[in-house]
Amino acid sequence: MIITEDLNVAMDLVFEHRIQSLHYEMTPEEIKSKIAEVYGKIREAYEDTDILKPNRETEGALKHSDELQKEFKRQSVDPNKVDIPETKEQKLPAPKYPDNKRRNPKPAGGFKVKNIPYDDLKFFDVKDGSVPFIYQMEKKLTSILDNIRKDRKITDYGGRGIGRRIKINSSQKGRYVSYRTPMNAQPKTIALDATIRNYLKNIIYNKTEIDFPLHFNRYDLMDKIYEYRAPLVLFFVLDSSASMYHVIKQMTDVIMSLHREGYRKRDKIALVIFRGKKAVVLQKPTLNFTMAVNKIKKIEGKSYTPMAAALTKVTELIKVEKLKNRNVIPVVFICSDCGANISVKYPELIAQVESDYGLIARELKELTKKLSKLSKINMIVLEPKKSYATQALGVHTYSAEKIKKNFKKYANAQLFKFNKYNPSSLILELKKIL
Repeated sequence: MIITEDLNVAMDLVFEHRIQSLHYEMTPEEIKSKIAEVYGKIREAYEDTDILKPNRETEGALKHSDELQKEFKRQSVDPNKVDIPETKEQKLPAPKYPDNKRRNPKPAGGFKVKNIPYDDLKFFDVKDGSVPFIYQMEKKLTSILDNIRKDRKITDYGGRGIGRRIKINSSQKGRYVSYRTPMNAQPKTIALDATIRNYLKNIIYNKTEIDFPLHFNRYDLMDKIYEYRAPLVLFFVLDSSASMYHVIKQMTDVIMSLHREGYRKRDKIALVIFRGKKAVVLQKPTLNFTMAVNKIKKIEGKSYTPMAAALTKVTELIKVEKLKNRNVIPVVFICSDCGANISVKYPELIAQVESDYGLIARELKELTKKLSKLSKINMIVLEPKKSYATQALGVHTYSAEKIKKNFKKYANAQLFKFNKYNPSSLILELKKIL
């Protein structure tokens, strides 16, 4: 725990040179008091997770407690109560087969079920010694980020280059790839090899011999051209409605599989969840993946789907990141069945009829256009693959399809379906994102 005495000693040691350079403007005591004031504001800005829990006034984004509710707790056996006697069929021994083969359980009698999807049948196919879920996904998910990084090369010149490049005039970091004539005859970083070649090319027109040491003039100097890869910022937008309960649990494994690759590339991650009538920023862009994963484990799925509020929050976060670094490339992962039924323009509206869903779809289209105009946005929609019986449960099918088409048309989004029952096919046939 940090105390005031430790802070004063640290300021005396670390900021001694700064105090000496500022003694004409501020006294050492004034500088110490200013730093202590800033430190106090930082302590007050620490995040309190209790405000995200539900109470009488608001519906929080996190669970109130990890304990089960009273009606769902397992009750102890009362010895005074008599158990229900076994039936005649339950007393019969298990059937024995002469060949001693292991047989899968089959329904005995009843109507035959027709047209069972093949993916649903795989749910019962369990193999021993299978690869853990997180490692099955890691190779597929990291390939998404690798494809995005291929097109995120940024150079500080406007010449000919490979792929789509962004012109940056003042950048001096990255890998030395080429050279150019200095701007305003003032080189920032001299390219020695190119300068020597330029000197030799100019000297042969005036002299037949080369004198050593070489003496360059300002017309011989060449400036370096750097190339570097812009950082990614991953925005996970999670639908925490009741229909997405099991998917939220699997998204923890999704982010864990991105931990190794994202940390090596120093990419940031942010979490935005939406349910009820508002969206909540659980984690602003950060490099601390552990903090983000711990918050996902406490998310509880229920209530409505305010997707418009989530897109508004993501737009605000992207604007802030662009102010910090204009070269960042945002990647928005939307994990939802796109069954939006809450509007931002009309807070009291809860979609129930066709016209209400159409209004929300148009609102999401405008927000998607606004989001795509910010910069080069990469959007990936992860839609859970549901069974035939539950695919339209709690979702307006026509509105959901329209929302996905708008994502694809205006934000150039890539849509993927994953099966929550079959982890090995979480994301099917990943293609090149950009």
